[in-house]
Amino acid sequence: MLFHSLNNRARPQNWLLHLMAVAISLLIPATFAHAAVSFQAQNDFTVGDLPYSVVRRDFNNDGKSDLAVANYYSNTVSVLLGNGKGTFGVPKNTPVGTNPISISAGDFNGDGKTDLAVSNYTSETISILLGNGNGTFTAKSLPAGPAPVGIANGDLNGDTRPDLVVSNYTGNAVSVFLGKGDGTFQLQRKYPVGKSPSAVILGDFNKDGKLDLVSANGDSNTVSVLRGQGDGTFQAATNIATGKNPWSLCANDFNKDGNLDLVTANYGGGTVSVLLGKGNGAFAAQKLFSAGRTPADVTSGDINKDGRPDLVIANYDTSSVSVLVGNGLGGFQAPTGFPVGNGPVSVVSGDLNGDSQPDLALANSYSNDISVLLNASAPSSPPTTTPPSTTPPTTTQPPATGISQLEQSVYQKVNDHRKSIGLPPVQINTTISTVARQHSQDMATGAVPFGHDGFSSRAQMISQICGVAGEIVASNWGYADPASTAVEGWLNSPDHRNIIEDKSNDFPNGPSYTYNLTGIGVAQSSTGEYFFTEIFCVQ
Repeated sequence: MLFHSLNNRARPQNWLLHLMAVAISLLIPATFAHAAVSFQAQNDFTVGDLPYSVVRRDFNNDGKSDLAVANYYSNTVSVLLGNGKGTFGVPKNTPVGTNPISISAGDFNGDGKTDLAVSNYTSETISILLGNGNGTFTAKSLPAGPAPVGIANGDLNGDTRPDLVVSNYTGNAVSVFLGKGDGTFQLQRKYPVGKSPSAVILGDFNKDGKLDLVSANGDSNTVSVLRGQGDGTFQAATNIATGKNPWSLCANDFNKDGNLDLVTANYGGGTVSVLLGKGNGAFAAQKLFSAGRTPADVTSGDINKDGRPDLVIANYDTSSVSVLVGNGLGGFQAPTGFPVGNGPVSVVSGDLNGDSQPDLALANSYSNDISVLLNASAPSSPPTTTPPSTTPPTTTQPPATGISQLEQSVYQKVNDHRKSIGLPPVQINTTISTVARQHSQDMATGAVPFGHDGFSSRAQMISQICGVAGEIVASNWGYADPASTAVEGWLNSPDHRNIIEDKSNDFPNGPSYTYNLTGIGVAQSSTGEYFFTEIFCVQ
């Protein structure tokens, strides 16, 4: 059985993917225009052996961004002082514990100078590096529990002193260290979380003015959310499903509803999970987006300056960084990739050259350097009108039977086009429609990423009916006529139009097929986004 598939998402930038030896086109819609993302060529700066985590701060109080990186095999932290133009000096190295793996910056002794906290995996310690204000540090150490990996700091008990949180990878727990304000900390208190927690972040996810804690649990495919009680203690963890092997996470308000959301980089799945916050410490079910191969780290920032937060992913195996442009509704475009050093495992975003644009710095574990990418995106003005609500306006809402009407509208418009070029109509088949509808529902709920995951299985389901099958998908939101938008998008893309017009994308100069059956499925997500799947079949 032959099969091929294409997708179209109402997105503002063309992007080519490759699936089953077919180009997949993402089309340009009329709304949500974004500036293109671009960077100057990377500039690499040598550091220690196997740099694993990087942070950006001002370590010498000159008002310019500096970088600090934990070097796993060198057992050091390298500090690179910036000149304010996007380049950095020779690294100054400070010894720490054995196999430093994560780093966090804050003022732990209240002297106005930036300090560092470093988790040391093998020595099971935290190195506290008290800043001297000139880019050098004085080191202290405290026990951290088994296999400390992720580390974060914030005021957990309301005393204005930064506290520490560390994930214990083999202990399946997080450890909390309350700060004394002099660079020392109280003995740790542990809280159980999921299996193999690799990263932690702090944020107020239930809007009670108290910091909550979230860990990414790589081997249980979950995040654990622990609600803070404002006194340095936390409630028991609530575990929420993510994609495969979440290794890192970040938080931001990705759908502009005033609630803090979560994103995990799923190392084993090549995806990011977007968990939209409800403002009470709970989250909507994950929505998956393709992120590039082996995403090792994720951060967020407004990379293209359109007023909407984007995602930045360090892709370990492909030695690249991917930017997923956000639409302000909790959705993201397909990734745009940029080359960096070998084996990037950590990424940080911030202004490195004083132009008020967010630049990138990545720690490259194999090439033992830091890649700096200065932002060259053309600044775009934030939207002058309010973006569509997460609940579509009344004028775009179909009536109670709207989903079936949308499916019928797609069917009619596709056949109208076929008729206009002399092709016979395709006939609706209920079995094929059931399969197509399930895929649209899976995309709408986030069970699968937008695209063609599982197409070979769908083709197998209808193999008793079809000898040749083709699939096209689309997604859009905020349009008065979603069905017309989807079909017009398909017809404006040669690859999608080829399937509608019985032409093969796999063999452009080879045979064409006369499709005679079709199945159409439409579903709407909780945020108002419509997902369309149409499968064509040669009986």
